[in-house]
Amino acid sequence: MKKLNLFGSRALGTFRPWSDVDIALCGRELTLHDQAQLAALMEALTIPQRVDLRPDR
Repeated sequence: MKKLNLFGSRALGTFRPWSDVDIALCGRELTLHDQAQLAALMEALTIPQRVDLRPDR
C-alpha cells in the first residue's frame, strides 16, 4: 500500500456523529488474505464509527 486517502464527509468536515469513515487504499491490488487482515483490523478499532475501505483505482 502506497497511500491512504480520507474522503467523504469526514474529509470535508461535514460529518455527523453517525457518519462513517471513508478511506481509499492506493497501491497494489489486495489479495483476499490482505482484505481479511484489514477487515479484522477494522473490527478491532475502538471507535464508534464504521470504516469503509475502498480501492482507489
